[in-house]
Amino acid sequence: MPGEQVDRLTRECLAVAGGAVPRSPVTRFLADLRDELATVEGFGLARRLWHDQLARTLDGMARAWGWRDTRAVPTLERYLDNADSRGSCFVDLSHWIYTGDGWTRGHLAELRAVSRRVQRYLHLLGDVASYRRDLSWGDLNVLGLGVTGGEVTDAMAGLAREATGLIETLRGCSPRTAAYLRRRIGFNAGFTGISDFDPAT
Repeated sequence: MPGEQVDRLTRECLAVAGGAVPRSPVTRFLADLRDELATVEGFGLARRLWHDQLARTLDGMARAWGWRDTRAVPTLERYLDNADSRGSCFVDLSHWIYTGDGWTRGHLAELRAVSRRVQRYLHLLGDVASYRRDLSWGDLNVLGLGVTGGEVTDAMAGLAREATGLIETLRGCSPRTAAYLRRRIGFNAGFTGISDFDPAT
């Protein structure tokens, strides 16, 4: 997909998130999500955060596409800084707006910080799980950026500790939200079959 098409699709998605009429299958799906969230009391207050997170997600995806297209080799830290391309935070925020308890809906901005730490871990976990497939398709993957398996292992372990520590601080405020985030890590690790990444395998 050429860069101008990526830019156009990004603009269309953001316009639909802001209330425009959808004109493609992707934007119709986004409009359905927008309209369903709008049935929740308080979405008007959360809409700015939701729109901002969508913009971050689309920007991250476009940046990742550009890296792949130009065969760029970002550093591990820069790659992790682009973890919004994974879309995990957008899913979390949409979920909390729609199903969150009172405390959660009142602290969405703070919860995004915790969600981002989880997202960074999931970004690496997903890459480790899909490495062979990504390699065969020419997709961007952290293990194709000149980063050793040991560096990825260490980064994942550190991110898991950070995320777990932040999640623990939520238990007294919203046990359900804390459990949701723990499941995000546990389910994805179980689904991919990776709990402890061994760079030798």
